[in-house]
Amino acid sequence: IAKSEALVPQPLPGAELTVKEEGSQIRLFLKLPAGAATDPAAGEVFPATPQAVDHSKPFRFAKTEGGWSATATKNEYAEGPLKELALVISNPKGAPLTVVWKAK
Repeated sequence: IAKSEALVPQPLPGAELTVKEEGSQIRLFLKLPAGAATDPAAGEVFPATPQAVDHSKPFRFAKTEGGWSATATKNEYAEGPLKELALVISNPKGAPLTVVWKAK
């Protein structure tokens, strides 16, 4: 049971996900808290919000100044601007991580 529980995605307190829509592209910027034991560039990213990101077009974070950036393709069935986006990031150093953005 412990091995299975270790595979359940866990929220990363203090992580900040910023989302900016530009046409059919979604620009993502991820800032992690100091000392976070993960490298988002080393993991795969999975959209957890239905019909937000085109799941057939994988994307990865890359290290940039002040955090990590990625560009995803918006799902063709998404209606209007995104209101929320949850991502699961695989973590080679432990449990997968979840980060969530909500429109203001």
